[in-house]
Amino acid sequence: MDNDQNPLTGNSGEEKFQNKNEKKSMGEIHTIPARFHSGVAKTKGKSKKNLPLIIIGAVALMLVLGVLAAFMFQKIMGDKNTNIADENQNQAVLNQNTNIANQNGNTNANLNENTNSQNSNSNLNINSNQNQNSNLNTNSGTTLNTNTTIVNSRDTDRDDLTDAEEEAFGTEPNKPDTDSDRYSDGIEVGSGYNPDGVGKISEMTTIGEYINKTFNYKILYPLSWIAQATDQTNKEVLFTSSLAEFVEVLVANNPSSQTAKEWYLAQYPELDSQTVTSFETWKGKEGVIGIDGKTVYLATDDNIYIITYNYGTRTEASFRKTFEMMYESFEITQPSSTNSNTNISNTNISNVNTSNTNTGNVNS
Repeated sequence: MDNDQNPLTGNSGEEKFQNKNEKKSMGEIHTIPARFHSGVAKTKGKSKKNLPLIIIGAVALMLVLGVLAAFMFQKIMGDKNTNIADENQNQAVLNQNTNIANQNGNTNANLNENTNSQNSNSNLNINSNQNQNSNLNTNSGTTLNTNTTIVNSRDTDRDDLTDAEEEAFGTEPNKPDTDSDRYSDGIEVGSGYNPDGVGKISEMTTIGEYINKTFNYKILYPLSWIAQATDQTNKEVLFTSSLAEFVEVLVANNPSSQTAKEWYLAQYPELDSQTVTSFETWKGKEGVIGIDGKTVYLATDDNIYIITYNYGTRTEASFRKTFEMMYESFEITQPSSTNSNTNISNTNISNVNTSNTNTGNVNS
């Protein structure tokens, strides 16, 4: 057994020494002046009392910071949402405008479709009327045609003579008054006067006169045209231009000795007599102009003379004024008389005298 170990406690001498030192140290703590003991106690007491306040302050600070953070987050997100909402609203307005534009486009398309439909119906009606009119044929070959919408061909100097007519008459296409007599070329042609000098239009070297002895008429026409009867009867004569436009003179029978107007209205009883236009030729012969504006009618007791301007399928008319000159110049002529004189020679018969012979009596 170690000598330093206490038999009762089992502690060694060193342990006892340490315990003593500890006790001594603890005893020394109790020897500190009382002012120091009170300061330590107070400090520890204050720390214990301020701890809840510190905790509460920290919590309050955290709440304030949290509120501020939430406020800032909400503001940031709110502005972003507002921008998104504004953008969506702008997009909605844009979409609405797009829809309006589409709606307008559809409306225009529908209006166009309706208009085309109306035009289609109108064309059908016009075609129906034309078909009905084309059935109004007479034995003389006349038809009722109201198509007057075709325009004249080029008239450079605007003197009422087209450039094609200026060439046919020999006048200036760039000078409205070729002979400078203060009357335009068109007025002179329509009145029967020479547009390129003095005198009558019949005296022009470019104008010829066609005489039909079978049906007793004569008519002026441009010499550059071809004048030809369609058969030996001379009932139909064509005057054809270089452009294939032509004027036709057709003769029909007039058994009732009607006037031109009476005969025309008899062919087309659906017409009102007030709509029929009359005219006089340069020689004072009265006639009527058909409602188509390209056919005229004149009459004698025996015949009806139908003069028609035909431009075929052309889209422009080049010889309206020439046609006017031709029917204005139309003249009925007197039939030519044939004198057949028979000379009978007289034969003188001489008388033969026979002398009588007297026989004397002989006396014996």
